[in-house]
Amino acid sequence: MLNKKILIVDDETDLVDILRHRLERAGYQVVTAYDGEQAMAIAHEQRPDLILLDIIMPRLDGQTVLRLLRADDGYREIKIVMVTACSDEDNRTLALKNGANDYISKPVELQGLCGKIEEIFSES
Repeated sequence: MLNKKILIVDDETDLVDILRHRLERAGYQVVTAYDGEQAMAIAHEQRPDLILLDIIMPRLDGQTVLRLLRADDGYREIKIVMVTACSDEDNRTLALKNGANDYISKPVELQGLCGKIEEIFSES
């Protein structure tokens, strides 16, 4: 778990702050982005181990960010968990088809999310 870097991507600044605080307390390095274009730039610069990715965002939506990262050989190994208010089955199916490692609907239960992150890192 130590030295793992997580990129949180969401346009809800309060949620980003809550997640960042909780994950930093758990020992992770955390970087943040508030839209899809920032997410792409930070993913390229910072090379996170895991991305928590919202779907509905300005500039580039999360499904597009997911497709772009999975299409690039250099970024296919990054774990991506969709964390979104889009709880419909179509979005979930599309995200998993496009390579998301998991799909979590908002509102986020912090304990469960931290457990999911630990599980994902223990598998790698």
